Amino acid sequence: MQHFPNLDALVFRSPANVRFPPKSEWFRALLKRLIGRMNEFQFDPSDVLYESLCASMASDSEDGHDECFFRIFPNLFDSDLSKAPYILLKQRVQHISHGTTGLSCWGASFVLANFFANSPHSVAFSNVSHALELGAGCGLAGISFAASNASAKVTLSDAHPAVLRQLRENVALNFDCSRNSQSAVSVERLDWTDFERQTLPRDAELIIAADVTFDSSLFPPFAQLLRLLLCAESVPGGVVALICCTVRDKSTVELFLRIIENHNISVRAQYNCYFRNGIYGDQIAFRLSQRSVLKFFFPSAYF
Repeated sequence: MQHFPNLDALVFRSPANVRFPPKSEWFRALLKRLIGRMNEFQFDPSDVLYESLCASMASDSEDGHDECFFRIFPNLFDSDLSKAPYILLKQRVQHISHGTTGLSCWGASFVLANFFANSPHSVAFSNVSHALELGAGCGLAGISFAASNASAKVTLSDAHPAVLRQLRENVALNFDCSRNSQSAVSVERLDWTDFERQTLPRDAELIIAADVTFDSSLFPPFAQLLRLLLCAESVPGGVVALICCTVRDKSTVELFLRIIENHNISVRAQYNCYFRNGIYGDQIAFRLSQRSVLKFFFPSAYF
């Protein structure tokens, strides 16, 4: 706080935070923890923190529990936090809603988003002209790629109608407020179990997917779709897929890899990724392709 004297006002009274309220339970817990830690180190919590806490408690008692809330992902590596770009996402309070998990953000998407936004190694994809996200959910990974690659075409795909509606909302939110609003970002329906081969995009150079290993019954259709996309002959340099998932059950990940390899997809590299604070646990990322393409290093220490 000594280095950033206005950080509390910047975070808790920012126009984005006021206009797009976060999940009240998380917000209140953060404020209480921050005030407690400041007291431990004999700092005087500012009026902003106490006022924000009181407002959060009053709002929660008046409005009850909201079904949706917003999450703001600022680029904390920006030299001027007051002008730092951010990604804004709407998501459901419940992790499973409308019979799908796609209306909430999950840890593996944070890993990919952080990689595209901050990693110096993401320059390997700076010349990608078309990226396709499979099972985009809230769209964090794909939106992060689009915000970092202004000239790229980005297609965010999913199958559930409610997910597609929220995904379109998130695209509209970000490409109203993003400085990289020239990106061509679109939302398309793509059901891994029911698609027509001739309608698949044939020019996507980069396929990304996060947290797509939760349902083993979907592994075979996902692998079949991925193979078709990776074999696109219209991409001279070859297609690369980046897949990141949370390791909840090691045997599930092993099954996923076996099915991927049974579809003649080469796993070129595998990386263990960790967030610095460890909140989201172990993540694992795979680099997949049909042929040898650009080499890059995806460092676990970075996250």
